[in-house]
Amino acid sequence: MRLDPRQTDPYRAVEAWYRRALEPSSGTISDATDLSPSPDGRWLAFTGTLFEDLDRKDVTRICMLDHRTGAVVVRTHGPNSDHTPRWAPDSARLAFLSDRSEAGIYQPYMLSLDRPGGTRLLVAVDGAAEYLEWSPDGALVLIGVAPRGADLAGAAGSGRIPQDSHGLPPWLPEVETGGEERFWRRLWVADPASGARRRLGPSRLNVWEATWCGTGLIAVVASSGPGEDGWYDAQLMVLDVGSEAVRTLYRAPSYGAVPQQLALPAAAPSGRMVAVVQGISSDRGAVTGNIRLVAVDTGAVTAVESLGVDVSHLAWRDEQTLVFAGLRDLDSVVGELHLDTGRTIELWSGPEFAGGPEWYPAAAPASNGRTYIVRERSQRPPTITCLRDGDEENLHVFSHSGTDFVLAHTGPMQQVAWRSGDGQEIRGLLSLPSGPGPHPLVVAVHGGPVGAWVDCWPMRLRGFELLVDHGYAVLYPNPRGGAGRGQAFVASLIGDMGGGDARDILSGIDALVERGVADQARIGVAGASYGGFMSAWLITQDQRLAAAVVTAPITDWQSFGHTSNIPSFAEIFLGASPSTREGTLPSPVRYADRVRTPTLTVVGALDRCTPPSQGEQFHRALLRHGRVESVLVAYPNVAHGPRRRPESIDSAARMLGWFSQHMPARSPDDHSQVGLAGQAPEQLLVDDRPD
Repeated sequence: MRLDPRQTDPYRAVEAWYRRALEPSSGTISDATDLSPSPDGRWLAFTGTLFEDLDRKDVTRICMLDHRTGAVVVRTHGPNSDHTPRWAPDSARLAFLSDRSEAGIYQPYMLSLDRPGGTRLLVAVDGAAEYLEWSPDGALVLIGVAPRGADLAGAAGSGRIPQDSHGLPPWLPEVETGGEERFWRRLWVADPASGARRRLGPSRLNVWEATWCGTGLIAVVASSGPGEDGWYDAQLMVLDVGSEAVRTLYRAPSYGAVPQQLALPAAAPSGRMVAVVQGISSDRGAVTGNIRLVAVDTGAVTAVESLGVDVSHLAWRDEQTLVFAGLRDLDSVVGELHLDTGRTIELWSGPEFAGGPEWYPAAAPASNGRTYIVRERSQRPPTITCLRDGDEENLHVFSHSGTDFVLAHTGPMQQVAWRSGDGQEIRGLLSLPSGPGPHPLVVAVHGGPVGAWVDCWPMRLRGFELLVDHGYAVLYPNPRGGAGRGQAFVASLIGDMGGGDARDILSGIDALVERGVADQARIGVAGASYGGFMSAWLITQDQRLAAAVVTAPITDWQSFGHTSNIPSFAEIFLGASPSTREGTLPSPVRYADRVRTPTLTVVGALDRCTPPSQGEQFHRALLRHGRVESVLVAYPNVAHGPRRRPESIDSAARMLGWFSQHMPARSPDDHSQVGLAGQAPEQLLVDDRPD
């Protein structure tokens, strides 16, 4: 494999594919997230994605959709990125975050709609602002600030917030003691009228998330230490704005013997009650679970019926109405809890993903009864949709000639199901190339493991979308441990990683071979993060796999526990400390001598949660045993897997090249195999589900 593949035909082909898919959107907004309805009901602000060229990462802008006309206006222009719009109660001011002054260091800004060019720095904070929110009376803005050098969550790509050199020479070493004061996440409040700012809270309180709880209190999810690992034991607390006194409001109980995490706090407008999501989680920033309502004055906790949904987003419409969004199996669901009647109502559900670039479904309620989502699927580009009284109104579709190209060259995702070895029904999605089967099959394993594949816009699939256009079928399985099927489904993986979930995936391969979809001689596997672990693990367990692409993996749980910034993740999902399970750990490195699958391993030098040494040692173990081809690709400026261009295009080209080399797709004119010609894929895959 070449160090620089840019002059090779395979790389040129992949680059041309992305050029045709993306360049028609150059200079225009092509996606949306962070939906924020104005209180007066006229505007919907959102973070819009702006593509510039293939050699640079996308930037974001604050955009506004006029609900009366459907027109979209770009309201900020960088440089760098602007995101997270938040309305003041008067609907005349919009706060947002921008790194226009220094890349990667976001600061709070304010846009005044009644003044031309009315954008100004709200206040300067010491570090990088991560979120912000107006107080209910519009007098103050709450700002969550992470210090320079603090870790980013794995769900956000890992790595660190840029540090300030302070004019120091570049040869000075980095010093770590484990108790660095400079890494604590803090809360600030700013007065937009005067420009005054104040840091809130005790010095030994690390605040991960926060929301106004009325005007005098702030509800926080916080821990007693600043390290990323401390999040797994964070508690729900309330902070008094005046006295800065803190009291614990709620700590999540264990699910059986498994610790649960808290996230996504949302307070009723009066501040009398806080809603929070609790669940077994693998990543900060990618949480699903059950809703708990906590009374602020007494701490009384109420479990909420959420229609069988693993909830991933909470927002209050008014004092009596809590809107939530999440996953129920393969469907996105938006629901509404009415506190006055105790009823939970489903506002919308469907196989389409309702999240946009976000990890999981989200919904933005307005006080006038409208609810906004960004929905999409493999055959629908991102679309801003308004839900009201059971009706759906598409307000804006992000389409251009590039989306037409994507639609013509990727095909639909179809639902598929099978029985695992213990009888558990497992579900997933399948994309098929044109022409008859059986096809070469690539199994794409999601991360987490508390993650899920959904029917989404193909450009979110990080290279897998290319495979279908080049003759490969792609299976996206949702094995046990993933989101969308309740906490018991997640907990069934605890202490059994690489056991039940591996059998779930291998059973899916067997089912597709039996159904004539997959060619048993050309089956590959690929995944990142936990999907990287599973890809490395599967090739130690099943020698029929013809090729593997292993990205940002865990390959040795023992060393992972000592080098990762989230060792608690290993302890929770292994069901014990790696040290106490040393002889039984499902570590791919221990079984490298079994591997007969050519393996491409991809790591990022800046990865803090799955350090690059995890991939490096697996690669070297394969070379040492000398029984299989192994290649290691290490990106110097990448953290938790290549996510941004140009590295993402390079990694996609290498993945396609690897599968083409070791399990090539036959020519579309080659019909020598007995396949599925003439059979409707939907009928084959859905009606053929086990009872």
